Amino acid sequence: MCIHHLPDERKRGIFAEIYDHLTPGGWYLNFDPVRAEDPLVEAAWERVNDQEDPEMAAKHAHRTPEEQARWDNHTRYIIPLAQQLEYLKSAGFAAIDVYSKHLENVIYGGCRPA
Repeated sequence: MCIHHLPDERKRGIFAEIYDHLTPGGWYLNFDPVRAEDPLVEAAWERVNDQEDPEMAAKHAHRTPEEQARWDNHTRYIIPLAQQLEYLKSAGFAAIDVYSKHLENVIYGGCRPA
């Protein structure tokens, strides 16, 4: 869970660096949150998360301005999954897929062709 902290150009660059470090046939998988492309989907994810963790729901419903600023800073670089899969493809990865997904939390990746 670190790629979501990076600006888009760095995401693209780090995927290329990871690809260069893999041996042929090597795999890279990433577990990170993604942003929904549809606001209705984003709202559904939030509702489900709130039901799964009511304590956290109460916390984010009553953030101080300082806490909200920290949250906004933390989530500012989260982007949609499709964009990240395209970055992997641009870096040369093959067998790109989503290997697991629960709401915004996704395991995705690919391999360096043998």
